[in-house]
Amino acid sequence: MKTIKLTFLKSGDVLKEVDGFQGTGCLDATDFIDKAIGTIEKTELKDSYHLPNPVVEDQGVKISI
Repeated sequence: MKTIKLTFLKSGDVLKEVDGFQGTGCLDATDFIDKAIGTIEKTELKDSYHLPNPVVEDQGVKISI
């Protein structure tokens, strides 16, 4: 399951935690949030960021008659 969790701190900081994405998918999915928040001071990438983006191949069905 893909999730994006935002935590708003009293200091005004916003913590963003993203789970369920591989590769740069997390950055693509949260780009609109980063643009809305403004300046991003720190980014910590999880191990899943360093995995390749999943490739979806056409699994066409072949029917023989």
